[in-house]
Amino acid sequence: MRVKKLLKFLSIPFVMACSALSYAETAPIPAQLLLTIYHAPSPMKADNKYYLVYEIYLTNFMKTESTITSFQIDNDQHKQLITLNDLKNAIQSRNKDENAFQFKPGETKTLFIWLPFDKETDIPKNLVHDVDINSSFQDKNYTFNMGSSMLKVNQTMPVIIDAPIHGKNWLAGNAPSNTSDHRRTSMVINGKPYYAQRYAIDFVQMGKDGKSYTGDVHKNTSYHCYNQDLLAVADGTVVKLQDGIPENIPNSNKFAVPITEKALPGNYIVIDIGHGKYAGYAHIIPGSFKVKLGDHVTRNQVIAKLGNSGNSSEPHLHFQIINASSFLESDGIPYGFKHFSAHSSELIDEANGSLSVKLTDQPFKEFSNQLVLENALMNFD
Repeated sequence: MRVKKLLKFLSIPFVMACSALSYAETAPIPAQLLLTIYHAPSPMKADNKYYLVYEIYLTNFMKTESTITSFQIDNDQHKQLITLNDLKNAIQSRNKDENAFQFKPGETKTLFIWLPFDKETDIPKNLVHDVDINSSFQDKNYTFNMGSSMLKVNQTMPVIIDAPIHGKNWLAGNAPSNTSDHRRTSMVINGKPYYAQRYAIDFVQMGKDGKSYTGDVHKNTSYHCYNQDLLAVADGTVVKLQDGIPENIPNSNKFAVPITEKALPGNYIVIDIGHGKYAGYAHIIPGSFKVKLGDHVTRNQVIAKLGNSGNSSEPHLHFQIINASSFLESDGIPYGFKHFSAHSSELIDEANGSLSVKLTDQPFKEFSNQLVLENALMNFD
């Protein structure tokens, strides 16, 4: 048990230093913090570990600026899983210079939570959140405690699917991590934030030289993954399909069409794979669909061709498993590939904007029924 919690239990006033101020008196009211969680986490397995991934919105309802001075998440056994030191990188700040722990009256901080566990049995059934802030009330400074907020963990394990592509040396770009672009991308629709890309992957195939293309960097046909078959990851029904959006010129710093809500995924397909789960494929070549709306598809069936339409700088497959048929108005949910081999990789910045990786001699390891972490290099049989 933390010293601070013991002192609160005994109702003994305590002193906590922050900057040059002393907060010696017990706060007369609870911290006026609104803690909102829209999507309870389910376990994700990747690289033979387990993770709970979710977002917290903290809104400051105090009348003055407040500073977070203590933050922790505990499991069912009161074991501390995250502390204030872990929080700095989890807070999405608008600029690098601002104090991540300070927020103005009415301001909301988004906290991106990423909790790792070594074993499945370590995953808690509940998570308890506790937050302290320093602020002022009636012209006096205090440390305010929010009180404990409990979140029930969804114990549903990831859906296991086949690969959406075949072949070797696929870079899992923006795959799960707490700092990947997919992880930090939300879409607010009808007043609610959605994280459809929470576990999404951008698949780009790399050549023997570690580059994603050979030849002219501005031609789609130069890219190793372009025009490759996209495969149904499970039996299901086609419930959404968009075609007709022209493709972009790779790494040209412009798009073929303005990027709107409709154009973001480019040409795409969504397959209902049952039990409230949907497989989404984006950036498809226009006119390449092998299926139509309402068709039943079977596992490993070719459904379309990989392309470069929509919000895409070079040919790749954007793939995600979501909890609704809408590509954007949905939340990403954990999934795992039945079998693959993989190892970590390091991206290289190319002046022309294309993707490349630093090749190494490290062996590919075999994995089953799980995901990979950001920038893994994968082989699918």
